[in-house]
Amino acid sequence: MDSDGEPFDSKSLDYHDLDLSITIHSNEIELFEASTGKFIYAHPLDSHAQVSQVLTDSPEMVLFKGGDGNIYEVVVSLLGRRSILPTKDEYVRTLQFEEEFALGAHFGLYGWGLFKIKDDELLSLFFQETENLRTGLLFRQEPKMVILLGYNDGRIRALVVDPANLSSFDLQQAQIWSVDSEHHLTSLLLVNERLVSVHQSGHVLIRNPKTAELLDSILIPDTRLNCSAFDKDTLYMGTWKGRAIALNLDTMNVRWTVPLSQTSIAGCAVTDDGVCFVDNGNGIYWLDPLTGEKRREIQSETGVSSNPLQFKHTVVVGGAAHLLAFLGEKCIEKHYWEDNLIRSLCPHPRGVLVGNDNGNISLWVHGGLVIKPRPGYNFVLQKVKEELPKLLEILRKMRDQEEE
Repeated sequence: MDSDGEPFDSKSLDYHDLDLSITIHSNEIELFEASTGKFIYAHPLDSHAQVSQVLTDSPEMVLFKGGDGNIYEVVVSLLGRRSILPTKDEYVRTLQFEEEFALGAHFGLYGWGLFKIKDDELLSLFFQETENLRTGLLFRQEPKMVILLGYNDGRIRALVVDPANLSSFDLQQAQIWSVDSEHHLTSLLLVNERLVSVHQSGHVLIRNPKTAELLDSILIPDTRLNCSAFDKDTLYMGTWKGRAIALNLDTMNVRWTVPLSQTSIAGCAVTDDGVCFVDNGNGIYWLDPLTGEKRREIQSETGVSSNPLQFKHTVVVGGAAHLLAFLGEKCIEKHYWEDNLIRSLCPHPRGVLVGNDNGNISLWVHGGLVIKPRPGYNFVLQKVKEELPKLLEILRKMRDQEEE
């Protein structure tokens, strides 16, 4: 029943910052993607919590009165339901997703794993132990898959794997080529059917991914490369010395070099608003991709340790305690992280894959709803029910104190 004694029908609210919208019905709340109208999922309401009245019109805080007379809050998040796959107890250095499969490279003493994602669950298909693994790549070569493994000492190994027949996997038969390098490896990228390997020494090598033939190379002197990302014709790299570098792969000329931080650059990604770099402290930087000019800088409240990731219209970064989503200079979402340090983020069609320090891989599915009973809010409502702005401010403070 609403405030006039009529049965409650429905109410819709848009969360523009999250590109999400909800429609509240008496017995369920539906979640949609605002830009497309695409239905995401419905959250059924228990009989005692069915909506009799929506108390606020602001998406910043949605409160409704349940059939039992209690107050409930609707919390909407960009990254919603989470599933976890425990793997080896060694941090996940890199993750990559290709169609329904994910490749996890576990740094240290363990190795690499191939996983399948089905119904928002991560299923372990195969794990091979190998030491000193640094990174990995995964791509389709119908009907099989090619896995490229890069090692700390500079070795790169290419394997052909049949996901449907992993029980008979033989490493020697699967290997199609292997190359050695004296330069410690930082990262591997596939760029326009070229394999680009980035090395700590400043060497950038370009190979044919099918044969390992060396096609081109460049040495960027006096630097220690630590991460890389690619867009159009440009390779963007971050160094242990806190610098950002842009390299034109067509001409093999350095376009610009910019000092950013006193600590090492831990990750970079190309976003809608420029090239995003993060350091090993709290710094997040957006640079103009053509000139390297700094567009803006944010000092995060929590430590930053992962590569950034463009997700929908936000930039997601991970750290020691939280998973953060930024829109412009505003942090619009913060998830407390019970696992160890977040090491890697990977896009997934329905959300974000996260690799952690303790070996777990998590899948965060796009769009989430939480319905929280708020028994303490009844008292506040009775005291200031004629002063809605004041009420909202008090309740926001109560919620913020809870999160802290």
